[in-house]
Amino acid sequence: MLRLAPSVSNSSVGRLGAKDLLNRSQLLLKECAVVCGRGSSSSGEVHIQGIINPKNFQDATWKSLSGSAEGGQPSFAQVANKGDITWSSGSYAQPGERIFSFVAGTSRQDSVVTTADIDQLKELSGAPLGGDYKFPDGPDILAVNAFCLSGDVKASIQLRWSEAQA
Repeated sequence: MLRLAPSVSNSSVGRLGAKDLLNRSQLLLKECAVVCGRGSSSSGEVHIQGIINPKNFQDATWKSLSGSAEGGQPSFAQVANKGDITWSSGSYAQPGERIFSFVAGTSRQDSVVTTADIDQLKELSGAPLGGDYKFPDGPDILAVNAFCLSGDVKASIQLRWSEAQA
């Protein structure tokens, strides 16, 4: 999952109240790339979905992207991985608003890269009144679901975005 941090100060991010300013930046989505590799037995397909503000999201442990392990670039965005997310029901994001969906192909021999241009879809922004939960009491949240439709597939997903000051 991806969101803008609720508060910022001196290029560092935090939960609401942890920093000096409400984050009024915008996160502009650019591209979603999926690299699917050969599994242990056969090729298959992977269905990728982008869900804004999932209805069954309860809480998450958000991580900053400014550390050296995350790329070291200053960013007002935060991420939460699958193990850091608490769902009220199920084990994946349920709409919310589905803003993209595509099927990534695979091959038995090589890795296959599938990209989706998502720059005209939507921007993510902070909550109108601030907050540290979920919209409207917190910033927009983008969750990316990946479902293996058939076969045994190993895949990685890369999101690209830019951040703009509001």
